[in-house]
Amino acid sequence: MRRSQNQKADDSKMTDASHLVLRGIRKTYGDECVLNGVSLDVREGEYVVILGPSGCGKSTLLQIIAGLVRADSGSVELSSRSLDRTSPNDRDVSILFQDDRLYPHWTLRQSLQVACDRSPVKAKVDGLLDQIAERLGIGLQLDRRPDEVSGGQLRRAALAKALLRQPAVCLLDEPLTAIDTMLREELVSLLADYPRSRGDSLSRTSIVHVTHDGDEAMRLADRIVVMGQGRVLQSDAPELVYRKPKTLGVAKALGTPPANFLPLRWVQATVPGQAESIVNAVSCKGDDSVLVVRPESAQWLTAELERATPGAALEFEAQIVSSRYVGGRYVIQVSPLADGGTRLTLFSHGEIAATGEPGLVRIPFSELACVPAQENAPEASESR
Repeated sequence: MRRSQNQKADDSKMTDASHLVLRGIRKTYGDECVLNGVSLDVREGEYVVILGPSGCGKSTLLQIIAGLVRADSGSVELSSRSLDRTSPNDRDVSILFQDDRLYPHWTLRQSLQVACDRSPVKAKVDGLLDQIAERLGIGLQLDRRPDEVSGGQLRRAALAKALLRQPAVCLLDEPLTAIDTMLREELVSLLADYPRSRGDSLSRTSIVHVTHDGDEAMRLADRIVVMGQGRVLQSDAPELVYRKPKTLGVAKALGTPPANFLPLRWVQATVPGQAESIVNAVSCKGDDSVLVVRPESAQWLTAELERATPGAALEFEAQIVSSRYVGGRYVIQVSPLADGGTRLTLFSHGEIAATGEPGLVRIPFSELACVPAQENAPEASESR
């Protein structure tokens, strides 16, 4: 669940001036380069999700923004003011760590009250502590110490502490880990609807959220920044990152089940009559390119079904290898008749016959994306 259309309309009226600006951030530990020249602009009130696998530098980047780690080179600015010589306590920033950090000898309420007391929006925090605690499902645990609550409850209390601070920038490092599935849905809703306004004289809160979960990123982000090997691979609206990935690494970061990948050379060898049309339609650059096919983009057609959805499409005969019913639809694996070693995952809302059933895979050109075979080529432009 992302923000409402009215909220997005309000955002469009705001200035496009950057709120948080990172330029050329580089960090190494020994011989390992964790961040390799990362540049990123975050607008005021924007919800940015940094997505990537473990070890790609996501958490280190948050710690540099918070002032807990010093970059080897590069700069950090907030509201046009350099933070390079500003201590963590003097930055208008809150952070939720992966490991929950609450005072062990204080009750949860006492720890959360500290965040309220440090908030620059004191006039607006009355009653907010209890309100957010109830929304997070920890209202009955506020008078307990950290060692008297479960891991999930402690995680929610740490999230509440970061939100109650009402900072200019709220940094969230894997905020939904160790959370039960049912409550996770409530927390996604809370984060999506979390009010960013802090008063006329203060900037609106921007959120920078780190995760390795692509579905979480799609549901929350105004913009997704995909990282790999210490670099920004793509920075775009969720729809563009999903439908128009710029690299193979970006395409792999999103989607459940994951996307199918068809090398252009495979298409040229298996369905040679269609390869030239595909290259012209999706602007493939070089024979080493790879076609990205999302499971919902491909149609499974049997002899009894009409070939609806007219238009140019990649088509080849295949047979069903396996099928399972998941979330109101069938998830099927098919194998092209011309290459039994290749597997593609597709969706079907109709009932699927037994394994071995022949049919036709049809993928509209408009649903294809083409990326270089290189896994993690960095984005050429600055990440806004």
